[in-house]
Amino acid sequence: MIVIALHSAYLLALIFGFLTPTGQMWLALAAYAAYVINAAQFLIKMGAARRAQSDNATMESGLLGVAD
Repeated sequence: MIVIALHSAYLLALIFGFLTPTGQMWLALAAYAAYVINAAQFLIKMGAARRAQSDNATMESGLLGVAD
């Protein structure tokens, strides 16, 4: 939600001239930094989920006596 809010605030500042060009630049940089942080969190969670799924599959095959 922060990413959407920052990008929306940037667009409003750009369209209506709420900030100076320097302020608009800093707002845009903050919006993109928030996006990068959000993307990194997603990738970390996806990697953890894949590792957990792989660990569960390995454990289940071991419990069932299935060879790897």
